[in-house]
Amino acid sequence: MIFTQATRQEAGNIFFEWSRNVDDPHQFILLEAFESRQAGEAHVNSEHFRTMMAWAPDVIVKTPEIVNVEVPQHGWVEMAELTPQ
Repeated sequence: MIFTQATRQEAGNIFFEWSRNVDDPHQFILLEAFESRQAGEAHVNSEHFRTMMAWAPDVIVKTPEIVNVEVPQHGWVEMAELTPQ
């Protein structure tokens, strides 16, 4: 998808990953992370975002839900509860 590829190439994009809900194949989940609030703002002001917003209402059946959280770290950290033997 052009939108996904363009977003992944944005300065400040950490990850942008789609998955399908295993219980409802009509529901998709998008996980995205940006280095800063400014990078996120640049994303929603990009041409590819505006293009997607123009056609997306025609292919959805309800308004998407969103959880927006700012995390004070960059990237992943190791899980403390599980390590290889």
